[in-house]
Amino acid sequence: MALRGAGRIVRGTLAVVGGLTLGAGVLSYAAVQSQPSFRGFGGGPSKLPKEFLLELDFEDLDLVEKSSPLNAVNQALGRSRGQVEVRQVVNALQGGADDQRVKGVLALIGGTQQFTGLAQVQEIRKAMQEFRSKSSAPTIAYSDAFGEGGLNDTVSYYMASSFHKIYMMPSGLLSTTGLSTSSFFLRHLLDRFHVEPLFYARGKYKNVVNTFTESGFTPEHREATEGILKGFTTQMIQDIANDRGLSPKQVRAAIDASPLKCPEAVDRGLIDRGLYRDQVINSLARQDPPPKDPAPNAAGIGPPKQETDKLEHLPRVGVKRYIMHQDRQKAKVAKKAGAGPQVAVIMACGGIVKGKGTIGGFNDPQEVASVPMCKVLGDARNNDNVKAVVLRIDSPGDPSQ
Repeated sequence: MALRGAGRIVRGTLAVVGGLTLGAGVLSYAAVQSQPSFRGFGGGPSKLPKEFLLELDFEDLDLVEKSSPLNAVNQALGRSRGQVEVRQVVNALQGGADDQRVKGVLALIGGTQQFTGLAQVQEIRKAMQEFRSKSSAPTIAYSDAFGEGGLNDTVSYYMASSFHKIYMMPSGLLSTTGLSTSSFFLRHLLDRFHVEPLFYARGKYKNVVNTFTESGFTPEHREATEGILKGFTTQMIQDIANDRGLSPKQVRAAIDASPLKCPEAVDRGLIDRGLYRDQVINSLARQDPPPKDPAPNAAGIGPPKQETDKLEHLPRVGVKRYIMHQDRQKAKVAKKAGAGPQVAVIMACGGIVKGKGTIGGFNDPQEVASVPMCKVLGDARNNDNVKAVVLRIDSPGDPSQ
């Protein structure tokens, strides 16, 4: 009985792990084309205002490598938030830098947004830095707090640090406590039911099976994990220091001291001002400098929240609407130009598996299956108009690990 019970536990655990792996996404690729294809983003006029603010609302959108085919359905049913692809945001910022109608960029960052990985955040940061180098339009990041209740929100702040200015609610907390990871191990549980885990790992550093074969970190597992965390942390500290005009030592000291209240974050140079959301939005929309603090206040906290006058504001255009407009304009240009040299952008998202992979299903699994991926690569190779291939990989690896 105990052995059968243990078998059910192990099968259940494997099912959970398998579900997590499959839940990472479906093999997807962009059609071989010279310009990005049109993607519908819902209603809204296609014509943009003569002048506007480009808004990146990460409180309402999840930043993903490849949007889920079922996201629109789940969003309509209230089961999930909207998604925007990394390359779409990059394209929007690159186009916005040369667009004279874009008078500013506003990013709204909250505690609910999801960033799929540090690489994606770094790509957005680079695009924002390029925007700043080409355009004189102000760029502002706002968050009520970076980490509600003191929860760690280092990655969100890392994103915000690439903007000209960072504002936070006067009573908000800046919780940049660094990066961390955790692993769970089931060996003691399996031993209790006299279950011997039999797995094969290719090398000491292939540690995915350690969940079942070990009761804790092996030296190699710990070395690999700590190495990744230290490498990421060093990159983030250096980037934040460069963007905020601080030394890496100052940034590391601030991380060690986190969470910080707004006045402390201002004093350490991580936040520019303590302002309320409406103050930031209205001052940027009117192209005015932020409201001045009362004379006695030197802590960086803005005046109490007040109802603003009904002034003429620059309209805000969401990034999805702007992307839709860009795609329409590019499609017109491509149609006039006709066929010509093209670049194929192929996206490989999810775990790497052999064969045709999972087909369909409402779980919307993401995986890089060998058969369809080889077909996509072959189609690109056999297309005479394709002169280059960009393969974007967002994958945890293959079963051999």
